[in-house]
Amino acid sequence: MIERLLRFSKDTPLARRLAVERHRRSLRHWTATDERLAAFYSAFVSAGDLCFDIGANYGNRAKVFLRLGARVVAVEPQPSCCQVLTAEYGCHADVVVVQAAVGETEDERDLMIADSHVLSSLSPEWIDSVSRSGRFTATRWSSTERVRLTTMDSLVARYGAPQFVKIDVEGYEPNVLRGMSALPSHLSFELTLPECLDAALFCIDHLCSLGTPVFNYSLGECMSLVLDEWIDGGALKDILRRRSEPAFGDIFVAST
Repeated sequence: MIERLLRFSKDTPLARRLAVERHRRSLRHWTATDERLAAFYSAFVSAGDLCFDIGANYGNRAKVFLRLGARVVAVEPQPSCCQVLTAEYGCHADVVVVQAAVGETEDERDLMIADSHVLSSLSPEWIDSVSRSGRFTATRWSSTERVRLTTMDSLVARYGAPQFVKIDVEGYEPNVLRGMSALPSHLSFELTLPECLDAALFCIDHLCSLGTPVFNYSLGECMSLVLDEWIDGGALKDILRRRSEPAFGDIFVAST
């Protein structure tokens, strides 16, 4: 009964308005964490660059890219997140908010909505893997929402070629990359081990099929790269296969 009341209280018009204002305030307030993120991403993003934020959520990375002087295309399928992004950045000259998911085709898909907004996903396989592993035991994906699907190539055709692409889409990263036919200067995509090792290996192979990129990676929210030197795809695949402990983070890609 208490859980049902709490869920109901979060779904009232007043609660939704308060949530929008809370998240908008967080986009206006610059924190020490934001400063560390900006210092880290400054290696990939410069003033005047175009950044694609794929899986923008409530805009915590878009906020940093803007502070670095970039132009941002923030792509996010969840209506509640897009409401915040549009309310805060809808009139911003350097931000475009696109309410859509990104995949391999122009289409529609069912987005599985999590009770934690950062874990909503288009990938049933990812949800099954992280549920069975016990990584997100308290999370429930209790509803679905039909969302529009666009592609990286379509975004490039409309907004131009980005210098940096951030992809954080909870297991749908391979699908995003299948819809991309050219490497940007820099790109990052989420890494979840061991549950999504095969997906990470596919992403590396696909990126290598588009050019001769080099790779590095970060773990957690440490905001630093693990490797002192960038390496090729085969070497990174060997490292990932040898890791035995659970990990999450991001793989970073640089076009050469």
